[in-house]
Amino acid sequence: MDDLADAKAAYKSGEIQEEGMPVTIEQIKLKLKETTTRNRQPQNVQNMFSSLRMIERVVKKQLKEGQISESLAAKFHWQKL
Repeated sequence: MDDLADAKAAYKSGEIQEEGMPVTIEQIKLKLKETTTRNRQPQNVQNMFSSLRMIERVVKKQLKEGQISESLAAKFHWQKL
């Protein structure tokens, strides 16, 4: 019971920052589903996504440094992967 009182006091004092949105059971289920789905993928699929993430980082870095044009970078549709 003392731990709960300590946690409430810390929250009220501002030591613990309030998160933007409360975590719902649906969000937890979705995260669990995403995690187990990723783990069940064959190793070659995991490797492919790892390579794509590496390529994405390189393209974004090159764009930031001006090594490639915005029009070329726009041809990569990362959100669809």
